[in-house]
Amino acid sequence: MKKILLLLVFSFSFSTFWAQNDLAIEAYNKGLASLNEKAYQPAIDFFNEAIRLDSTFAKAIFNRGLCELNLGNVNQALKDFDASIAADPNYENAYLMRGNIKADKRENEEALNDFQSATRINPKSADIFYAIGGLLFEMERYDEAEANFTKAINFKPDMVEAFHDRAAVRRKLNNEKGAIEDYRTALQFDPKYTLAYVNLSAVLKKTGDMNTALTELNTANQLEPNNASILNKRGRLKFEMNDLIGALEDFDKSIAIDSKNGYAYNNRGCLQNKNKMYDKAIEDFTKAIELNPNYGMAYFNRGIAKENLRDVKGACSDWRIAADNNIVNAKSLYDSDCR
Repeated sequence: MKKILLLLVFSFSFSTFWAQNDLAIEAYNKGLASLNEKAYQPAIDFFNEAIRLDSTFAKAIFNRGLCELNLGNVNQALKDFDASIAADPNYENAYLMRGNIKADKRENEEALNDFQSATRINPKSADIFYAIGGLLFEMERYDEAEANFTKAINFKPDMVEAFHDRAAVRRKLNNEKGAIEDYRTALQFDPKYTLAYVNLSAVLKKTGDMNTALTELNTANQLEPNNASILNKRGRLKFEMNDLIGALEDFDKSIAIDSKNGYAYNNRGCLQNKNKMYDKAIEDFTKAIELNPNYGMAYFNRGIAKENLRDVKGACSDWRIAADNNIVNAKSLYDSDCR
């Protein structure tokens, strides 16, 4: 009899456990639906209910962390990712997300440990090796970064971002040929990848292939005609190719689109200097400095314009500030002309 009673109690507890699990799963699914609708607080409420019914429900804990992250509650999200890993030490995505947060917090070694833990769980994940490559790039461990981007590509041969970012690594390693190949491969997979055209142009410019560099920027501009940064870069390239009329048009358009683009003002000022329109040049350099008071090159260039107008005192003042902002040529001019 006692044995039967114990069996009945066990049976009741067992069936209650499964009932709780069913309720937990139901709450979890409602949480996922809310999360997909970006209704983060209602989703958190559902995940809380699921966790209350099953405290080891790793996926509910993890997804609650995602909601907290989307609400900007980074520390709470981190606690949830910690807890989801404690509930399920083989939870790949939890390591990946926790690693991303630690990378954002510049806790690079801890982030790397998390990403490497994820690879032990899933050694064929392109996404994980891509994340490792990006982190190693930020840590300036370029050879290792390249190797990890290559692993990502091996597992996912059409991973556009991996080709693009491996190209960035190869630029750091002065492998322009490899970088150009990677940018072109990325563009084969995604012909509308504007940033790849822009970066490809920069590499081609470095190799001296100015005409092809201009062609790539023209394509980028066709894709994003109102992108002030692209117009500014194309203007600078035209300036260096001595197409001063085309350069001025691009700088004017860039500034019209984004009046806070200090680089465009500085570049247009350089063009005005070359055209010996020094007053206009000073106006542009001054505007660039207003937008960024620590813009050393703008001080340096304004100093040149002032010198051409015989304002030696003003030129020296600008060169001193430029030198303080680590512009080497400014220090040389200041030492030779102003002391």
